[in-house]
Amino acid sequence: MSEKYFIRNRKQHFPIILLFMLNLLRKSLSLEIENFISFFKQQAFPKFTKSAFVQARRKIRPEVFKHLSALLLAEFYIDNDDAIQLWKGFRLLAVDSTRITLPITAELKSIYGVTKNQTESYIVQARCSVLFDVLNK
Repeated sequence: MSEKYFIRNRKQHFPIILLFMLNLLRKSLSLEIENFISFFKQQAFPKFTKSAFVQARRKIRPEVFKHLSALLLAEFYIDNDDAIQLWKGFRLLAVDSTRITLPITAELKSIYGVTKNQTESYIVQARCSVLFDVLNK
């Protein structure tokens, strides 16, 4: 990552890109961008294209999301004792996992290995798990 990323005055400021990414995108990127912009139209968010978003997204370090998650969890569970819902005195947690197919590169193959079937073809996959607090969402 370059030190020059997000220092110029651009249409897509770092907080706007991050907020958009955290918005649980479900539709096509074009529709999500349009809905996002129209939802915040009173703040006069500048319009941006799919291409501009994808380019800006590449400039964000993955560690940002790990850090934000840790901050959010610490804030919620430390400062909200009265608001935290419990089941018989315990947090009710659910876990789900999936496999994510990754691009086939030498670096990713060395980290995650390969998944093969009966043929000579293979894919690179990573396991992704999510722990969810059912009562507190």
